[in-house]
Amino acid sequence: MVNCLDLTLSLDLLGIPLFAPILVGPVADQRRFHAEGELATARGAAAGKAAMVVSSRAGHPFAAIAAAAPTPLVLQVFAGDGATAVRGQAVEAERAGAKAIVVTIDASDAAGRPPARTDWAVVDAVRGAVAVPVIVKGVLSADDARAAVARGARGVVVSNYGRVAATGRPAPLEAVAPIVDAVGPRVPV
Repeated sequence: MVNCLDLTLSLDLLGIPLFAPILVGPVADQRRFHAEGELATARGAAAGKAAMVVSSRAGHPFAAIAAAAPTPLVLQVFAGDGATAVRGQAVEAERAGAKAIVVTIDASDAAGRPPARTDWAVVDAVRGAVAVPVIVKGVLSADDARAAVARGARGVVVSNYGRVAATGRPAPLEAVAPIVDAVGPRVPV
């Protein structure tokens, strides 16, 4: 019985104005599902007043997606691709208007094996190459969250890249509270 007609969900997330706390998540090579792929998704995100996180493995170049619709875009890259490649992708996306770069640290390799370790050198390389905020995705422990923030990450995303519980790692929901306690006051989680 609370009047919520005047409720506003808008916020500023790391300099990105959002109508509501909604981001369209990264999905690689959307052209497998529709010829326009990410171009259509960007138009849909703009119509819904949402920001879009574009996978570095998109079916269209980041600049083409940015030209397709006036919505805030963020590039998501994979640390496993190596510092040189990831740094180049980040710089190119920033030039095309990316509002932030998300570095995914926990993605499985081509054989589906989890990463052996977190390659913080990639996070450092991206952070040193761009002026936009860098966000670290794939954080499942308070220690990794603290390490990300210590390296200049402006936010963390708690996720397990869809790996099942059989890997022995916690479910993201179980990891949120300890991560918020560790870094939440300093950066968005």
